[in-house]
Order: sequence, then structure tokens, then C-alpha cells
Amino acid sequence: MKGLPPEIQLLIIENLDVLDVFHLQQTCKYLYKLIEAFDHVIWRKCLQQQCTQNGLFWPSYRKHATSDEFKDACTTNLRFRNASRKWEDRSASTIPSTVEKLEFDWVPFDEFYLVPGGRFLITLHKLFFRIWSLYPSTLRNDAPKVGYTDVYYMQCPFSGIAYANVVHGTKIELLLSGTTKSVALSLNRQFVSPTAYRSDHEDQEMTSLLHLEITIEDGSDMVFSFRKSGLIQFLHGEGEDTPNLTILGDGNIVVFQTSSGITMAWDSAHHHCFGWRPEGIGDAVCDWELFSNDEFVFYVNGSGVHGFKIPPLQPITEEYVTLSSFSDNRFSSSFFIPHIRPYDITDSACIISQENCFPISDQQPVIYIIKEIEDNDDDDSTTILLHWYQFRFDSSNPGSSTLTLLDTTSLKRDCRRSLSPCRTYNVWGDQVAIVWESEDEDDSEQLHTSFYLSLSTIPSSPTPSSFSRASSPNSQGKAKENFKILPFARYPVAPDDDTVPVPLGQNDESWVDWYDFVAKD
Repeated sequence: MKGLPPEIQLLIIENLDVLDVFHLQQTCKYLYKLIEAFDHVIWRKCLQQQCTQNGLFWPSYRKHATSDEFKDACTTNLRFRNASRKWEDRSASTIPSTVEKLEFDWVPFDEFYLVPGGRFLITLHKLFFRIWSLYPSTLRNDAPKVGYTDVYYMQCPFSGIAYANVVHGTKIELLLSGTTKSVALSLNRQFVSPTAYRSDHEDQEMTSLLHLEITIEDGSDMVFSFRKSGLIQFLHGEGEDTPNLTILGDGNIVVFQTSSGITMAWDSAHHHCFGWRPEGIGDAVCDWELFSNDEFVFYVNGSGVHGFKIPPLQPITEEYVTLSSFSDNRFSSSFFIPHIRPYDITDSACIISQENCFPISDQQPVIYIIKEIEDNDDDDSTTILLHWYQFRFDSSNPGSSTLTLLDTTSLKRDCRRSLSPCRTYNVWGDQVAIVWESEDEDDSEQLHTSFYLSLSTIPSSPTPSSFSRASSPNSQGKAKENFKILPFARYPVAPDDDTVPVPLGQNDESWVDWYDFVAKD
């Protein structure tokens, strides 16, 4: 490498992993001096690559000016991994952390989203969509300060953030959802406005999905630009919801599944959609997981992966779409790849997939986890099994796509304490983090909801008993007890509605509890 021109050497170093940069510095004096001489350029480029690869919002770091600041941001994940190893080595009962309350000037909100990168936080409350800036505190190990940044006003209320993702490190994609009972909402390309009451819709509801794209203007640190990519409204039966949803990170196709079993694909840019009922899958709709690309929708259930080719989308010509109009469109799968054995999927948290949805590319691995519960006959405990599966799509011959059981990990748990994972995991490199929720009692028998964190390394190769296509009914992966959870938060359960007041306030006060697991020394 010494024989290469310096500009080529720098180009190579800039594209290395953070650990590889450190290894170069430790093994070669010449490269150590080169990296130190151009440390600002190298660490800035490394951070920029991390944002693109791991879904971080690059503008979060625009206030960074020195090489030490860029280097510190690049190594946050390494420090977190080192800290997690200490927790496990010391058999810790809790995760050490600093906890601070972030207050929002008495502004109420129903839901919030911390933009990956940690600088910006989004809150949603009915008609108002706000962005807050979290300024680093001047005090050592103190929580960031909250500053009001921008607001986006919507002309009809939305109650939830159905989807959030950072694309290419520079754009935030959001899908807001809201359901209105016995009211029809007019669909307009420029704005949404309520219309008159419709008596023929008394027993039905109208759900709206608003696709927003948020960017920060070039050269600016705080000026946000909001773009409405699309809006769809569909009329459906009372109480029907959309339990499963996926969006293409590089495009405008949104695929969502309704609780009545209808799948809808919506092109938010061109205002086209189509709906159908997939046949031959079985299981309840809420027990499926969805992936997609521009050609196929992939349904994951207890039996395996079912691939359905997306039919041609049709223009939306009315103010809203009537969901029942798609009921007679029934399609069978184009291909099916089985699991190594069938799994009993008992609830929506049994299939855990990556939080950020990306289009399934040709031969690119997609990792998902199947949770299974086994009762132990010898004591009052259950064993939680996590089956790690890898799916690779073959675009040239979809039926030859592969599904591999990489590993099975286990955790023994007191059966009197429920433990449920989030439906999504966060990934950084080869590390997977899952947040778990459990309801338990303290010494006074008061109910509490506790939150746990598990950290795992994605298996790099299959276990000896796992294989790609063939399956044996009694085959199981090797269960090794390297799966561990540690608690990091506990809140009393509200006696009136069994909700946990983690993000929401009381008496018109609003706050978010901020946990820092890697506080600076």
C-alpha cells in the first residue's frame, strides 16, 4: 500500500471500517502518521459512510467541526459494544445508564420518533407534526437540551407514525396514519379537508395514510423542507386496521396488510394502487410479516416465505378507495420456500424483523427471527427460543431462492412473568439489539412494566443441523444459551388503562425519558 499515491491511500482508508482504521494505525507507523495528518477528512468520511450503511441521519452531525468530534461519533457503537461485554462478563443484573427527563415546554404529543443520529426528535399530536433539536448539554454526562425547531400543520388529524426510516442518510421518510369514524374525507392532491357526513358510512371508518419526505436544506443546520409524497384514504369496516406495513426505501411503493386479509400496494408518487387477497398462506393475518421489492411481496409466516408477484397498479380516480372492492381479487403464491420445520406463531411479536425496511435485492441476505415458547415440565419456567433465518432472493429464478436457519438461541424465563419482544430489531454491522417488555410485580405486589435489552451477533454461517431447502419435521437448530437480556427501565402500570407512561406526560406535561448507556467518562 505504501507504493500507492497518497490520494489513493486516503481513498482506501476512507472506505474502511472504523476498526480497520485503528488496526492500520497500530500496525504501520507510516499509515499512523498519514491518518493523523488527514484525520479530519478520514473520520468525517467514515461517519458519512456509517450514516448511509446504518440508516443514520447525516445532518444530525452538521455541528461537528473537529476530527475528535467525528471520531467520537464513529466510535459510539464500539464503546456501546465494549460496555455490553462488561455487563455480561460481570453478570450484571441491570444495564448501567444515566436517565434524564427531556421536557417539551408543555406541548402535548401522542407519539414520538427519535431520528437515528440522536440530534432530532419528532412528535405527533393530532394536526401538528413537530421537529425538536436535542442540543448537547454543556454539563458532563447530562441529558441534551430540547429546542423547538419546526412544525408541519396538517388539515386533518393523524394519530400515529405507521412507518419511519432514514434513506441514504439524507432523507427522513414518514408514513402517518389516522382513522376517522363515520366521516368521509376528500382526497385532494394538494391538501386534505373534511367533507360532509355520509349516512351510508355509519358502520364504517376512513383511514388516511400520508407519505411525507423530510430533508434539511443545503447549507442549513435547522431549516427543514417538507414534501408530501402522497396521500391515500380507504373506507373499511369498523375496527379494521393495518397490522403489517412495509415501504420501499428507494421508491414510493407502500405495501400494507389489513386485518381483514387484504393486501394493498400503493404508489404514492403516481397515485396508483391495487388490492388482493393472498391465498394458500393460512394463519391469522396478524401473524404474518411482510417484505417487498418492486416485483414481489414476500409473506413470512410459521411455514416459510410465500412470494406473490405484485399485479399492475391502477389509477385512483375517486376521492377514496373502498377496501371491500378488492375482496374478489384472489391470487396464489408464485413460489414458496419452507422453514426447516413449521412453527406455531401465536402472536404478532413472534416474527421479529429489521426496523428499517429496505427493498429485497437480488442475493442480498434478509435476516428475521422467529420466537418460540417451550414449557418446561420440571419447573415453573419457560424457554424462549429465537430461530435466526436468512432469506436470499434469486431474481432470475424466484423459486430457487434460499431460506437458511442460521442458529437457534435460548433463554430460560420464569413463566409467571410475561416477556414480549418488539416486532422489530435494530442492527449495526453484525450486532442486533431487541427491546423486550415484561409485566411483573414488586414486593408490594404492585404491577410494573419493565423494559429489557438484548444484544446478539448475527450468525455468520448455519448451524450444523440447518440447511437451505429440504426440511425434516423434527429438525431443530442447535439451542445454545448465549441469549441474554438485561433490564434498563421500570415503570408503574397506570391502574386505569394499563398503559405505561414512558413517553407521555400527565396534567398537560410532556416528556421523554432519555437513557444514555455509554456516558462519557
